[in-house]
Amino acid sequence: MDADSWCLPLLRYDDRWKSSRRLLHEFLNAGASKNYDDQQYYYVHDMILRLAESPEGLWDIMKL
Repeated sequence: MDADSWCLPLLRYDDRWKSSRRLLHEFLNAGASKNYDDQQYYYVHDMILRLAESPEGLWDIMKL
């Protein structure tokens, strides 16, 4: 599947749209977010520790 397949609003409603929608649903449904709980807890914990050590560095910590 190419990159254009992921832009659902620009696709015609056909078999290609349906298969793209099915694939995206696997990653974007409510239950899928549970797969990332451990990572989210880790990064939130790390951020809190860094803020406790250096509150003035908030903006540096928040940079992506």
